Amino acid sequence: MDIVAANYLVAFRLYLNDGVPDAAKTVSRSGTKLNGPYLCQSRGVSLEVDADAENIELVGFEASITLPPNTRVDFWLSNNGGARWYLARPGRAFTFPTTGADLRWKAELHSLSPALTPRVEQVELFNIIPGDMNIDSFVDMEDLLLTLQIMTGKGSGRKASLQNEVYDDGKISAQEALFIMQKISGDS
Repeated sequence: MDIVAANYLVAFRLYLNDGVPDAAKTVSRSGTKLNGPYLCQSRGVSLEVDADAENIELVGFEASITLPPNTRVDFWLSNNGGARWYLARPGRAFTFPTTGADLRWKAELHSLSPALTPRVEQVELFNIIPGDMNIDSFVDMEDLLLTLQIMTGKGSGRKASLQNEVYDDGKISAQEALFIMQKISGDS
């Protein structure tokens, strides 16, 4: 959609959708001022997120966004300072295919309308430790108890993180309990 902006006693302004130049021919008013293309995309890039990490292989990724109609946000993650970016989806763990210690994210905001834009309220990246079901940075007896409570349906109301489940099958099962027992005993 191309936009013509008009205000009293001010030159008309034409914004072209994604830079399509043909629309400029349809505007014949002598006061029209071509301000260039209306870009339906914007980008936000983080600085280094984790300065203490040695090698970042696996991260958890959450984002809080508002999406008006006909908009979307593409998130990208990098573990090498932005030398290489990988498309990632919020709510899912992400495993990097490369080694690196400079974690960054970027968001590309897309809209089909110049009147609407998506909004990114918060981005959260966190270290994922397989088997750390209560997300306290340790795999210990608490994780085993939480896993067993969930498996038996006698949970204490505390939530476990599916991002930290071991076999990436979207459920907490005996496989997670066995993995945690092996980790606690030092057999893994």
